[in-house]
Amino acid sequence: MKKLITVLIILSLTIIHTTVKSFGQELKDSTFKQSFNQVIRNGDKNRLNLHDPLDILKAQAVGVTFLKKGSDPNQFNSINIRGKETGYSPQILYIIDGIMGADPSMLLPDDIESIEIIRDGAQLTAYGTQGCSGVIVIKTKHYTGNKKISVNFSSFITINSLAKKIDLLSAEQVRSTVAKYDMNFVDGGSSTDWQEEIMRKPVSQIYNLGISGKLNNTVYDFSAFFDKNPGIVKGTSRKNNGANLKLSHSALNNKLVLYSNFAYNTVNAEILPNLITNYGNDIFFQALRRNPTDPVYESDGVTYHQVQRDFRYLNPLQIIDAITSNSNTNNLRINAGGTYNIVNGLDAGINFGYSNSDYKYDFLQPIEALNEQDELSSNTSNLNKRMNVEAKINYNTILNDAHNISAGAIFRYRTLKFETESYSADGSYKDTSIYNEDRNYSNIIMTAGYNFRQRYYVNVIANIESSELVVSGFQTSIDQVNRSKFYPSVMAGWEISNEKFLNDNTFISHLLLKASYGIRGNGNADINMFYRYSGIENLKTEKFTELNIALDFGLLKDKVTGSFGWYSRNTDNGVGIYYLPVPPYLSYYTYKNAYKISSNGLEAMISVKAIDHENFKWNSQLNFFKYEDELKEGSFWRTEGTPTGYFNLSIQNYPTQLLRAGSPSNVFYLPVSAGYSEDGRPLYYTETGTKTRDLVRAKYEIMSQTDPKFYMGWVNSFNVMKNFDLSVSMSYTGGYSIYNATRMYLSNPFFLPSMNISEEGLNNLESGYETSAFLSDTYLENASYLRVDDLTLSYTFTCKKMKTPGQLKIYASAGNLFTVTDYTGYDPAGESDGVDYFDVYPLARTYTLGIRFNF
Repeated sequence: MKKLITVLIILSLTIIHTTVKSFGQELKDSTFKQSFNQVIRNGDKNRLNLHDPLDILKAQAVGVTFLKKGSDPNQFNSINIRGKETGYSPQILYIIDGIMGADPSMLLPDDIESIEIIRDGAQLTAYGTQGCSGVIVIKTKHYTGNKKISVNFSSFITINSLAKKIDLLSAEQVRSTVAKYDMNFVDGGSSTDWQEEIMRKPVSQIYNLGISGKLNNTVYDFSAFFDKNPGIVKGTSRKNNGANLKLSHSALNNKLVLYSNFAYNTVNAEILPNLITNYGNDIFFQALRRNPTDPVYESDGVTYHQVQRDFRYLNPLQIIDAITSNSNTNNLRINAGGTYNIVNGLDAGINFGYSNSDYKYDFLQPIEALNEQDELSSNTSNLNKRMNVEAKINYNTILNDAHNISAGAIFRYRTLKFETESYSADGSYKDTSIYNEDRNYSNIIMTAGYNFRQRYYVNVIANIESSELVVSGFQTSIDQVNRSKFYPSVMAGWEISNEKFLNDNTFISHLLLKASYGIRGNGNADINMFYRYSGIENLKTEKFTELNIALDFGLLKDKVTGSFGWYSRNTDNGVGIYYLPVPPYLSYYTYKNAYKISSNGLEAMISVKAIDHENFKWNSQLNFFKYEDELKEGSFWRTEGTPTGYFNLSIQNYPTQLLRAGSPSNVFYLPVSAGYSEDGRPLYYTETGTKTRDLVRAKYEIMSQTDPKFYMGWVNSFNVMKNFDLSVSMSYTGGYSIYNATRMYLSNPFFLPSMNISEEGLNNLESGYETSAFLSDTYLENASYLRVDDLTLSYTFTCKKMKTPGQLKIYASAGNLFTVTDYTGYDPAGESDGVDYFDVYPLARTYTLGIRFNF
């Protein structure tokens, strides 16, 4: 293998491709002008007040769902492309300037030029098991002018505030309730809003300086940035500092192009400590239930007030202040390569990418933090190294002015090395664990394309992938697992608008019917193991087959453009956990090819130039995505003796969801509430229609699903008098529910007066209820929501009379301006296992002032 790589590198250094812009980042055949991909450019209509690069995609990306709740500065958007495929889907494969597997959260959003979403199953075939969940190609900005020096500067400051609070009782309400019901209560003597106490209104800021230009045949781009983002919850923050240098050089009449990219950044973070796993995050659990009559400090104003009203009844501010929970990450990205046009129609090239991420986390819980007997401490070190080498050659020719034929080949070799070491100490007990994982992938990708007179297109891709896996540590050593797979795909298109019968048509300017079919695999399940299980080497690779059909159109000289598409995807050989009895087995579970799942979706995008006047322009873009999936057979998790389904996501030992063939991949399965008994106890319906207090005898029903069915984004941009710009982006997510266990806990009147409860809990008390239900469909809430993501107004000054002309833009914006939803928790958006149990970081509303200038 090493000899083959060496030969290919030497060969590729002598025959190098001409197009730096696309090499190593996309695999679109030149004969097929339109693909199923979507490219979003980072322009003025995008949000300007971003810390998270993937926020650029919001309200614009089709078929993309965002998996982040709230505004935790240390939690970045992860995304799904076209929904779930498997229980062990790998993360989206990010390719940044040709570096495969790089981390987008380390980028500054303002440095991004474009983001391409590769979602079509046929094109994903080219990435094999590594890109089975979708591929995001990010290109950073590069200089295209002829100035020797060009300077760009951007900066903004943002005021963040809590967008929504949970409705809890005030100290006065607690006191009046105690008096009304003659409760035995020790008044803390204060009036404290504990949500306000753990929150703050911080100011976040970004500064970015870019210097670029062209010196003879060499183009350079340098940028440096500082990003400070304190969270709205005390004890959380993120600082990201970095620099990036890009160089490219052309020679031999621009036939030869060499390029390189060096980027480095360091991130320091304060992370909210998570102490009680039974109740989500301990900070929110303690703050929301803490009695509002308790003061924050003792009479000295320095010592945190502590009182023992309940087991592990803790002051959340003392936890934040006393506990150390910090991380530091250093990231390096290197990209280098070259391109060369050998002869007309024959191009070749090579691309090298390397990334290194060194992450360290430290945790210290001193004795006084939780009044424990022993000090707790732990530290973790993770080292990720990724390297990829690609060599490509492509030939394209036209025969008789009618037949466009192309053929190409790519060899890709990628290595991933992951090392982690963790240490923990609890008093005198100490433990150290080490885990190492090495993965190697090699792909030989062949492409062929044909089109006839720019009307009929056919593209074919074939990917032969070999992979190796070695795992060691955590009391085990996995022998090398070798796999070799073949993944084919085909794309076809009919450019209807180029047919003669539409030559004189003035209404239709573009009409393309396209279809594709592709097969790809998922080897990610091979690495989801920390112990050696019997038969693990015999797992079959998960297989995805996908059919896509779409129609692209342009009307009225492209004043109206858009696309309508449909896809269908099937997952076979799904790898799931199979639980085993111990004894006789040594381990209580193993992995097996256990299920099949199917999904389909509708995608639509329409863009309208509604008004195109010299002094007033209005552009509008609307995106829509509808997603459905069904578990065909088996289950992600299977317990011996229950082959038809598996209960999941328990609360206080009661399951909330059911995984069962014939239903969506995750559905709620809850007891049906029958109200309350005369003595204030919760009742449930039984299968026979009677009522019972016994949850074991309750009737359970499948109710709704945890994953959204609908996504919609709407972006409007206005330009007035050439200098004023206004943009509004909003999104809608619907067709799913969240089990609000936080509300269930806080609505229980039993906890009063020792601890705080919600307004609903007070109503329950006044209705004569002794306690709320431990589990009930009462707390299953519709989580659909409509949100105004961003509103930005800007003014641009153009300085033409200066010796060096430039532009200055000033802008003001508001983010998460309002959310329309029936959900009563902090935030219905983002990643969800279906249950909110004191583990949702609150959402921030943001107000921003910023500037940008260049000369």
